[in-house]
Amino acid sequence: SAMVLAANSRGQCDFRRVHGVSARRQLETGVQITGVPLRRGSAGHQLRILWCGSLITRKAATLLLKAVAALPADVPFEVEIIGEGPLEARWRELAARLGLDSKVRFLGAVPYSEALGRYAHADVFVFTSLRDTSGNVILEAMAAGVPVVCLDHHGAGDIVTDECGIKIPVSDPKTVVSELRHAIERLARDPDLRMRLAEGSLRRVEFYSWQSYGANLAAIYEEALSRGGSRQGL
Repeated sequence: SAMVLAANSRGQCDFRRVHGVSARRQLETGVQITGVPLRRGSAGHQLRILWCGSLITRKAATLLLKAVAALPADVPFEVEIIGEGPLEARWRELAARLGLDSKVRFLGAVPYSEALGRYAHADVFVFTSLRDTSGNVILEAMAAGVPVVCLDHHGAGDIVTDECGIKIPVSDPKTVVSELRHAIERLARDPDLRMRLAEGSLRRVEFYSWQSYGANLAAIYEEALSRGGSRQGL
C-alpha cells in the first residue's frame, strides 16, 4: 500500500508493533458544524450532565453513576442518559440503589434532532466508553460548545485536549470513578472554566468538520498517488 490510515493512535501503535508499518492517523468520521450560543451558568446552578450511547457493558455508564453519587451534597446536578440497550434495567436499578432517582433521567433512544437539542441544553458531556474507535458523540457535543470529560484512551484521548475537556487516566475502576467525580465537581464549581472549555470545544471541533475531513483526505490521496505512481487499484 502507498498509504495506511489508522483511526486513532492506538491503531497506529498496533500497526507499528505487529506489521512494522507507520500509519497516518485519520479519524474515520466527522461532524457538521453549526453556530451555537455559548451558555454561562453560575457556580451555584444545577449542572446539566449528558451521557449518550448504547446501554451495553463497554460503554460503562456505571462509572458516571457512581461518580455523581459521590458528589458533595452542595453540588446540584442532573444527568440525562440517551440510548437504549440490554443493560437499561440494571443501570436503572443501580441509579436507584445509589439514591439518584430524582437526579438521573433515562431518555431512551431519541430522534437525532432531539439529541442535538439535549447537547445544546447540557453543561458537560461525559464519555465513559472502555473501548471505542472514536466516539462520534464527542464530536457532536463539541460542535454544540459543550466541554467533554472522558477516559484518556483510544479515539477519545486523541480528540479531546486540555483546550476543550478533562481526560481521566485509565487505571483501576475505583480511581477512575474518583477522578471522574473530581472533574465533574471542578466544572460544577467553576463556570469560568466551563466557558473556556466550551470555547475550546468549538475551536477544536473545526479540525473534525466534514469540510476539514474532505481537505485532509484529498491531501492523503494526492500523497498516496505521488508515492504509488501508476500502480493499479490505488
